[in-house]
Amino acid sequence: MSHQSSERKPHDAGFSLIEALVALSVFAVAGLALAQLQTQSLRTLTDVESRALAGFVAQNKMVQVLAAPSPPAIGTTREEVRLAERDWTLRTQTEPTAVAETLRIDVFVFEGESDVPLARSTGFATIPGQ
Repeated sequence: MSHQSSERKPHDAGFSLIEALVALSVFAVAGLALAQLQTQSLRTLTDVESRALAGFVAQNKMVQVLAAPSPPAIGTTREEVRLAERDWTLRTQTEPTAVAETLRIDVFVFEGESDVPLARSTGFATIPGQ
């Protein structure tokens, strides 16, 4: 009859508690890094969406200004519009250029009460009869 020892041999020991804790820590750090990356990706997506919508608002306003039967008055106007369930503030600046009969029109689009424009559109209009 052979006698088997209940002692483990070093090569049969498996993972120690320290090794398991180190492996768990590595996976936890990797998981946190992935969570941060996901959060940053969502912020970037929201920013890109806001800028794209602001661009649409600026282009729509420029089309309205340029399609109007008469050119806009020189100066600055401000108005509020709503698009995609968001409130946008438009600032339209009209000024003469060095070329006679030509106006420069700049449309700036802000989201909410922000002071930083998310989009800008520039166009030129002629003043008929001058």
